[in-house]
This record gives sequence, structure tokens and C-alpha cells, in this order.
Amino acid sequence: MMTEVMIGCAILLGAWTTPALLVAIGLNLNFMLAGQTNPSVFYILVELVLLSAGAGALLGVDGLRRHPRLPTSPERPLRTHRSLQVVAVVAFITATAMLPFARTTAPAEVIHDPALAMSLLLLLVAGGAGLRLARGAGSDDPP
Repeated sequence: MMTEVMIGCAILLGAWTTPALLVAIGLNLNFMLAGQTNPSVFYILVELVLLSAGAGALLGVDGLRRHPRLPTSPERPLRTHRSLQVVAVVAFITATAMLPFARTTAPAEVIHDPALAMSLLLLLVAGGAGLRLARGAGSDDPP
């Protein structure tokens, strides 16, 4: 129980998010191997999306450690900026289009609704791309 609380705090604060997400994936795999598959599969999907999106690197302690202040240089490659805009818009539109297909919003049944799960994941992707745009992503990327 204490490990789960510490993982949750690390993810919420954006501190040591990569190790926290890796431990969380390990815990959920352990739960799945023990036979508790209902919420664990959904949690693993969310954790994999957060891990691949670089959660904590934009807002949070990890982001502040890497970039102490917002980048001010306007030499951001246009290609990176445009692709992030496209990803954010397409993910948001797709997530919004899937919402009418959601069957329930009851907290106990949300995990079993694939349309709502995909909408949540796509909204996370759109939010991550939007935060990277707001934070000035691409300013330290090579051209």
C-alpha cells in the first residue's frame, strides 16, 4: 500500500516519473499474474502512454530540473512545431468523436468501457502535445 501511495505522489508531482511508472507497471503486471486483471490492464495502458509521452518532463519537478525556466529562443524547428499541432488536434478531435459511444460514466464500470478508455488516452496524448507546444518543445531538439 505504501508503495502505491509513493508512486501516486511521484507521478502527481512529476518527480522521478520514469522510475515511478516503471515500478507501477511492474506492480500491475504482478497483480495481473495473481489473477486480478480487471483494472490492471487499463492502468498499464495509461502508464505506458504516460511513459512514452515523457510525463513529468513538461510540468513537474522533472521538467523544472531539466529546464529551470521556459525557453525563450524562437529558433524552434517549424517541422516539430507543426507536427505537434497536428498530433494535438487529431487526438483531441478523435477523443471528442468517441465520447458519444461511451456506454457509462459510473466509476465502477468506466474501466470496462473501451470508448471511454480510448477517449481518455487520446485526451492524454492531446494534452501532452499541447503542453509540449506551450513549453516550447523543439527548442533543444536537433534540426
